[in-house]
Amino acid sequence: MDMIMKDYKEYILDLLEAMRNVEKKYYERKKEGFLERPYCYELYHQFRLLQSEDCSLILNAEPSKKYPYYENDSNKCKSVSPDFVLHKGLEDYVSTNQIMAIEVKQESNLSNGNLENDIEKLQRYISSLFYKFGIFIAVGVTRNKLENLLEKIDDKVLGDCKDKIYFIATESLEEGAFTKQCIENIY
Repeated sequence: MDMIMKDYKEYILDLLEAMRNVEKKYYERKKEGFLERPYCYELYHQFRLLQSEDCSLILNAEPSKKYPYYENDSNKCKSVSPDFVLHKGLEDYVSTNQIMAIEVKQESNLSNGNLENDIEKLQRYISSLFYKFGIFIAVGVTRNKLENLLEKIDDKVLGDCKDKIYFIATESLEEGAFTKQCIENIY
């Protein structure tokens, strides 16, 4: 079966399997804790291993496929680029071929400003580039800690896309990685 035809939940389950296959030896240092970039490289590798030979979708890391936007009514155009996107390709802007955008943050970079910024990036990809959903992965964080961080964020930040953004904590993969807000939408 062509991967583009999968139900979107299957992509999330594939991502969870890839996350479970990422060993801490690839991204954990005793002094620095969990490192975001090495985690992303290994996650990319593990996800690609799960893709079938006939898969028509591509997982791109830090793609240059950017969405321009104007902030605070200024004339200065800005752009956002997520850590990963799953889509048909960098030159394809057909809305049905845009599947998921993924943002990853390590624990030490999870201040409210960084978290809100990444949520806003995912919102822009969903609302303006028509990605089906967004995933936020918190590396080195438990589900409880991630839920506590999300409770501090204004509901306006999640906006109209709140049912399309899923939050996953890497340190709770076996016991239920998704936050309470996401479980009803996934299962």
